[in-house]
Amino acid sequence: MATLVPAGQAEILRAAQKDEVYIQHLHENLAEVGSKLFGNRLWIKLRDISHIAAHFAYYAATTLSTVQTIGEEYTGIVQINRTFSRLPSWTTRFLMVLLDCGGYYFIIHLLNRLERELTSAKATTSLQPKARLILLHVVQLLQIWIPNILTLHKGLFYLTGNFYSIAKRLTGVHYVLVQHWRKDRRSRSTFRLLGLVTLAYGCGLVMQGFARWRSSNEGPPTTDLLTAGKGQAASSCPLCLEEVCETSCTPCGHMFCWSCIMEWLQDKRECPLCREALGPSRVVLLRNYLS
Repeated sequence: MATLVPAGQAEILRAAQKDEVYIQHLHENLAEVGSKLFGNRLWIKLRDISHIAAHFAYYAATTLSTVQTIGEEYTGIVQINRTFSRLPSWTTRFLMVLLDCGGYYFIIHLLNRLERELTSAKATTSLQPKARLILLHVVQLLQIWIPNILTLHKGLFYLTGNFYSIAKRLTGVHYVLVQHWRKDRRSRSTFRLLGLVTLAYGCGLVMQGFARWRSSNEGPPTTDLLTAGKGQAASSCPLCLEEVCETSCTPCGHMFCWSCIMEWLQDKRECPLCREALGPSRVVLLRNYLS
């Protein structure tokens, strides 16, 4: 252990980037097979899950079975527990992989589900309207802040170099460099400057998101959101066939979920309904839209 030194930002970042290349390649192959087996409509609903599956399959074949990923082997770094005395246990690595692969998706999916339940006219709940409104405000605030927390965490990594992912921070998994003479010491000041800029940018995003959340929840429009639409059928997205979430409109006048139409346009640059040529920049996200 005397020959091991903590890995720096450069080694950890290079390893993560190389791992992402292999994960993306695995996901593309899985997407090609999935779209042919299930069709484009069903596959769009499964794309997020398929990315999690590709992510988990890669780490199951590397971190859970052989300790090192391809990227970690490439840069000569090894995972180690919080005491820097031994390799992380299999349970710790399994929990880290679960959090890294599906933690963010699960939280965002849960918040979106809560928002739909709280704003749907069909929702059956014992909560009073005022309590539902407060809970809705909290959910919307978390939806804005959680993606920005990832930006702040990345800035913290550039400054300290300890944890590249939140999953490793939560499970206490560090990195050590086996060949200590390969440690990149020249880029420390560059990463620190990048960390300060990233943190400042993340704080700006948090403040901007909070201001947008505060302005959108002032006055009666937000209150009306809980009572509007009684007796009306909720609009459904033509792609996922579920209630439209984050209504988005194309120039040809068709409406979809924002995530559904963006996923569709990654493969085909045309409207799913009328086949008019369409690029992602031409799709408009409708704020505070009630169907």
